[in-house]
Amino acid sequence: MKRIVIVLVFLAAALAGTAPRAAADEITAEEVVARFVEAVGGREAIERIETRVCLGRVINDLSWKDPTREVTPLGAWSTADGRLLVAELGRDGIRREWTDGDSVWVQEGTKIERAEEIRRKFAWFYDPRGALRLNEYFPGLRFRGIEQREGRDVYALEPGGDLDPLYYTLFFDVATGLLTELGHYWVVGDWREVDGILVPHRIACDRKGGSSTFVYDHVFHNHPLDGALFAPPTIAGS
Repeated sequence: MKRIVIVLVFLAAALAGTAPRAAADEITAEEVVARFVEAVGGREAIERIETRVCLGRVINDLSWKDPTREVTPLGAWSTADGRLLVAELGRDGIRREWTDGDSVWVQEGTKIERAEEIRRKFAWFYDPRGALRLNEYFPGLRFRGIEQREGRDVYALEPGGDLDPLYYTLFFDVATGLLTELGHYWVVGDWREVDGILVPHRIACDRKGGSSTFVYDHVFHNHPLDGALFAPPTIAGS
């Protein structure tokens, strides 16, 4: 009964456009995640998304590079059943990371290698139903408390297992319910509505000697994707 009352407080606050005032010791990770799902657009709207295409650019500002600023095109194609291709056009050609849902490969030029996984944070973002799968990408989430980040109150959800909280703690804006940071170095923002759900169009990542900012100019949902995009490479051992 107590949990039902707390969830109703969250929903009422979201509808009123104000932050929920439940005491920190009464909030659970499940409730924060549920509010995030509603803030994005709701389970029903998210489950209608079968594919996602993100087209944009990466802006690297790195003091140790010449030139210090470099802008490169970026594209990602993904399906709700776990297939994903990420391609970036850099100075040395195209770099691809992709998975058919089982195995993962990385290609730079003509060199192709197996990988353990596509970077977890990006794999979650590109997943058309990532908002419903937070606990799959960041297992063992627990509510750490209400904290101040970037001048706002946020709910901090810390992952379990071997995921370092410094890089994988999730921060959600108390006022809106939306994710604002992934770890202490990634800022998630510019949430815009695409086909009935909100999608972040900007991810800023602090790095040693500078930053990398991922800007998504176009996001499309339910565009038919050729399965050949995600096919295993024809290499020995594949």
